[in-house]
Parts: sequence; structure tokens; C-alpha cells
Amino acid sequence: MNRIKIYIYTILTSAAFIYGSFLCTRHGEYLHDLSKGSLVLFYTGFTVIITGFIVINRLMKSTHQDSTFLQRITFSVCITLLIFMGTHLIALKPYTHGYHIFSTGNMAFYFGVYLVLFGVSFLHFLLKN
Repeated sequence: MNRIKIYIYTILTSAAFIYGSFLCTRHGEYLHDLSKGSLVLFYTGFTVIITGFIVINRLMKSTHQDSTFLQRITFSVCITLLIFMGTHLIALKPYTHGYHIFSTGNMAFYFGVYLVLFGVSFLHFLLKN
């Protein structure tokens, strides 16, 4: 694939995962208040994540013709979980300025950022080779 196409696919797919994960995380805040549309948030986020999962599987199939179905599913699940867990940590533990930079709350935020960046980098690596 062309380098520009790989970057575009990486950015769009990662943005879809992050947005879907963020919607699923927000569902937990509104879980008991259905007037805020908690089920709509969850189903929309879940649909975006599943669509991104399918797109990643198809993109990996086009770039790695010799990979098996099980390998593609495993890598797709790994990327999905990394980005979902990172986004969940970022959304639940926002950076707090009042604490020391290495406090427990801030470390969870930074670990979430690390997970998202690692997931996006891993996705780009798999699409590039």
C-alpha cells in the first residue's frame, strides 16, 4: 500500500477506536440515568469499535496475504484492547494539576496515554509491513 494511505487508514481507524471507547466509557457515568441516552452511547460506541475491528482485519488481510485468520483476529483484538483500555483510563482519570506529577491519579492518566500511543503505533506497524 501507499505510505499516505497507510497513515490515513491508521489515523482514521485509531480515531474510530478512541471515539467508540470514549462513548462506551461515558455510558458507565450515565448508566442509571436513561434520559441521558446511556444505551445509545453504549451501542454507538460498541458499533464503532466492532466496525473498526472489521476494518483492521480487512486491512491486515490486504497487507499480509500470508497471515492466517487466527493471527489477524489476535492482532485485531490486541489493538482493540490496548486502545480501549487506554482511552478508558484517560477518560476516568483526567490529569489533575493539584497533585505531584507522579501521583497515583496522574500515573493512571499517563499509563492510559501510553496504552493508546502503543496501540496506534502497533496498528501502524502491522499495516506498514
